[in-house]
Amino acid sequence: MRTFGIDRIVALKIGVDTTLKVADFEEQLAQFHKIVDLDFNDGNGKIIQIKLRVYHKHLKYLKSLSLHHTQKIDWEQGEAYGMVTYQLIPNYEFKVQGLKMGTLFKYWIMP
Repeated sequence: MRTFGIDRIVALKIGVDTTLKVADFEEQLAQFHKIVDLDFNDGNGKIIQIKLRVYHKHLKYLKSLSLHHTQKIDWEQGEAYGMVTYQLIPNYEFKVQGLKMGTLFKYWIMP
């Protein structure tokens, strides 16, 4: 199995059905459930819990475009910050997404 960025696809053609079955690739596909984006070779391969204290204005963005399927947001109306929790392997792409938020993060908690 190979992964390609959508920006690198030039001429996509849908062919006839093949003999390939998704079940044959389940183990490889499962690796993508533990990470953000495509780089599952980054990090030590262990899933950890990560808690981020995030400024309330950025929580709307995280609600509409979550970084990962394990994302949970805990925020009380009127509070300046909320807590966002993830269960994943913190790879390069996840760290970059955090850095993009800049000062909107109060701090990272990573065991």
